[in-house]
Amino acid sequence: MTDKAPEKRGPIPLPRLKHIQPGQFFTLIHESTPRLLLSKSDRYGHFDDGRASLCHEVRAENMKFGEGGWRVSE
Repeated sequence: MTDKAPEKRGPIPLPRLKHIQPGQFFTLIHESTPRLLLSKSDRYGHFDDGRASLCHEVRAENMKFGEGGWRVSE
């Protein structure tokens, strides 16, 4: 039998700060002001007036999901 079972795909994962690269703009899920990611450490993303955990959710409006996961739309 050569029929393959259909590939199972789960729900699309949530966009998180870990998907943003330094120099890109993002908006945290509970805020409306875009921020510029200055740098990333092992656990945090650093921006002009603070830091947030890399697992913190970001708004999907300026993000694109595709092959390889989430990325900022240009």
